[in-house]
Amino acid sequence: IQIKREEINIDCEHSLTHAEINVHTKNQRGLLAYIMSCFEDFSINIITAKIHSNKYKVRDSFLMDKQNNICNNAEDIYKLLIK
Repeated sequence: IQIKREEINIDCEHSLTHAEINVHTKNQRGLLAYIMSCFEDFSINIITAKIHSNKYKVRDSFLMDKQNNICNNAEDIYKLLIK
């Protein structure tokens, strides 16, 4: 899996109780499983997920609870997702 930093956006100001992570990258086999594994490592609870993909591109959006210091650990989440 190859994800670049500019292909990930973490929005901690989405609302008072929720943060949003957007991933816009090329379509790759196992990408969603990889992202879910990374979220599991940080104990991130996903509220909703919007998965949009076609043959070449992926536009995924994940809404999650602001818990476990997600916003304070945003840099760690970037590092974990980027390969």
